[in-house]
Amino acid sequence: MFDLDYSTFEILSNNLLYKIIEKYPQYQSKFSKGELEELVECRQILNNSLFFFGIPIENKSKEEIIEIEENKKIIKKHYIYFIRESDRERVKIGLSENPKKRIKALQTSSPTKLDLLKVIEGDETKEYYLHNKFKDYHIKGEWFLLSHELLNYIKTLGD
Repeated sequence: MFDLDYSTFEILSNNLLYKIIEKYPQYQSKFSKGELEELVECRQILNNSLFFFGIPIENKSKEEIIEIEENKKIIKKHYIYFIRESDRERVKIGLSENPKKRIKALQTSSPTKLDLLKVIEGDETKEYYLHNKFKDYHIKGEWFLLSHELLNYIKTLGD
């Protein structure tokens, strides 16, 4: 038996949620507070199921989890960025609170010009989801081959 803390449970449940979203793209809109409450209820069902099989997680009430989720939105915004090496067909998919500052830092150690292709709001789970989605094009670290699939995905993100 092992203990599963809330943050690990949150990542696992969010990864499951992103798998569902990938299969049913019509659910990609941002969650309303009511939808967030439904997600929390789903997490509690999963929590109860895990507990039934002897895998307890840190006990959090529905209200505590909603407060944690709401505070995460208020405290810090994170962004997923797509940075391209201008003379190569490579793209870095990364996470930062300040993507413009991040590209400047990356540029100092890069022999080629870097271009910021797109920035979207996101978190570690969404970044993990994207890394997994494009794993067939993975080069090293957070760098991926700029495939037609990846380029089309970036274009669908809009402005």
